[in-house]
Amino acid sequence: MSSSEEIPGGPLWCPHFQKIDERTLRQLFSKVAAVRSENRELFDFTHRRIEVFRGTSTEDTEKWGEERVYQLFSEDELGNFVVVIEGEVGTGKSELCAYLSHQLNDDGRPILHIDKDDDLMSILSERIPEFYQEHFEEPLPGASEFKQLRDDITNNPQTVANNATSGALLNLGRQGYETTHTREDEEAIRDFIQEKLQLLVERGEYAREIKFITEGEYKQQEELRVFPDHVSADEAVESFNKELWREIRDRYDTASLDDVLEYVAVSSRTPGQSSFSRTSQ
Repeated sequence: MSSSEEIPGGPLWCPHFQKIDERTLRQLFSKVAAVRSENRELFDFTHRRIEVFRGTSTEDTEKWGEERVYQLFSEDELGNFVVVIEGEVGTGKSELCAYLSHQLNDDGRPILHIDKDDDLMSILSERIPEFYQEHFEEPLPGASEFKQLRDDITNNPQTVANNATSGALLNLGRQGYETTHTREDEEAIRDFIQEKLQLLVERGEYAREIKFITEGEYKQQEELRVFPDHVSADEAVESFNKELWREIRDRYDTASLDDVLEYVAVSSRTPGQSSFSRTSQ
C-alpha cells in the first residue's frame, strides 16, 4: 500500500489486534512480562530505562533512576523496611520490579516471588517453606502446621470456625467481659467467621488485611455485639479478633506472617541463630 489512506484507521491500525479482545491482550502481555523477568538476556535486549518520582506527587519531587531505587535494597539495612512502587496501569511498575529482581539475582540475593493470585495460606504453607528449603537446605519450622490449617479450612471450614468461635467466647468470659449471646447468636457468629476464614484460602486474597470482624460489621450486625454496651466498639472488635486468632494459632501452633518472614530474614543473616516468637494477631 502506498499511503496511509489505504489502511483502515490510519498507519497505526493493526488488523491482528482488532480481532483480539483487551483481556486476551493483557493476558498475553502478562505472560511476556513473566518470561522477560526470568530471562536476563531477553530482558536486557528489550528493557528501556525507567525514571520514577520519589513521593506521591510529580510536583516538586525528586526524580530517581532505577539504579538509585535499587540502592534502597542494601544488605546493610537494619530492621524492617519496605520499598513501595505505586503508579497507574501501564506506567512500568512490573518492568521496574523485573529490573530490581535481576539486579538482586546478579548480587546473589535470595528472592521470593509472590504471585498476585496467591492466597495467604499457600504463601505460608508452600511458597515460603519452598524458598526456605531451597536456600537453607532444611525444612522451615512450622510449615506442616500451616499446611494442616490450610487443609482444614479448605475441607472442614465449619469445624475450624466452630472451634475458634466457641474458644474465643470462653476466653473473653475468662478475661472479665460479661458477654451475652444465645445459641442462635453463636451459630450466626460461627457462620460469619467461616466466611472470613475462607478468605485465607481464596486466590488473590493475601493482600487483604484479614480481620474476622471489622468495627463497621460489629455495629451493623446484632449477633456480633456480645459485649456490654459500656465496652466501646473499638475495644470489642480488637479483643474479639485477638481471641479468635489466639484460638486458631494455639490449636495449630502457628505463627503470624510477620513472624515467619522475620524468622526467614534473620536466618539469612545469621544461620542457626534465629527462632520463632509467636505473637497474637
